Order: sequence, then C-alpha cells, then structure tokens
Amino acid sequence: MKVQIVSRWESSRVLYECDVPDEIDSGLHMRHALEQATASGANLSGAYLTVANLTGANLSRANLSGANLSGSKWRIDITINRAPLQLSGLYWMVYILDHHMQIGCELHTLAEWDAFDDARIVGMDGRNALRFWRAHKVALLALAASDGRGMEAAKEVA
Repeated sequence: MKVQIVSRWESSRVLYECDVPDEIDSGLHMRHALEQATASGANLSGAYLTVANLTGANLSRANLSGANLSGSKWRIDITINRAPLQLSGLYWMVYILDHHMQIGCELHTLAEWDAFDDARIVGMDGRNALRFWRAHKVALLALAASDGRGMEAAKEVA
C-alpha cells in the first residue's frame, strides 16, 4: 500500500510518499511513512497529520514545523494537537508536547517534571540524570511555559 503525506494548506501537494509493507497494521501506516520520511531527511513542515498514531515513532530530526497534528497520538494515552518542541544536542533528546515532556525515554507531564525531587531524578538514570536536570530544568520548563505548553492543565486545577 502507498501512503502519502500531504500539505495541510494544499492537499494536492505531496510532501512524501512511500510503500507500506502488508504486515504493518493499518492504524500504523502513517507512523511508518513518517519514520521513513524522517530517515530520508524529507521536509515535512506544514504536513497534514491529523489523528495520526505516532505511538513509538522515532521522529528525531523530523521537521514538523507548521504541521497539523490535531488529535495525533504521541502514545496510546497521549493525544497532541501541536508539533512538539524538539531539542537536540543535549545529552538526551527532549520533546515538549502539549502537556508532557519526554527526556530520553522518560515521559511525564510538565507538572510532574516540575515537582520531581532529586531522588526521583536520580532513579531515572543516576547521577547523569541529576546533573542534566539541574543544568536544564529551569530552561526546559520556562521554554514550555513561554510556548503555552501545559497551560490548559494548569487552568483546570485552578
């Protein structure tokens, strides 16, 4: 089966196209196409990805600026509506989602990251995690807040 990733502004404009092997579940066709596009260095800015299941997708280095991700799944239980903020070049890749942040393999809500004490961070990956978190916590949470990430969850609590 052939899958196309099209522009959110011009649906006739194909940004990337690939064949999906028959053994891949139909709900994961778009994820496969996104991973292939990312691996090939395709520019996916402005892609239409509404309700795509991105669970487990490796999108590091993907250019998704301006992509419509409304209702897409980062993981089975986490729906996103905006392209993640992606930070590379640090010890771990960092993805800041609508209400969550993933650092390496650790995925938690922004509120949880903010509340973690040193012992909890050490439990993630020892001293490396603690050094990383002490060096970057303020900047990462400030970046999330300045981009309006996690704001709806904060309003619900208030």
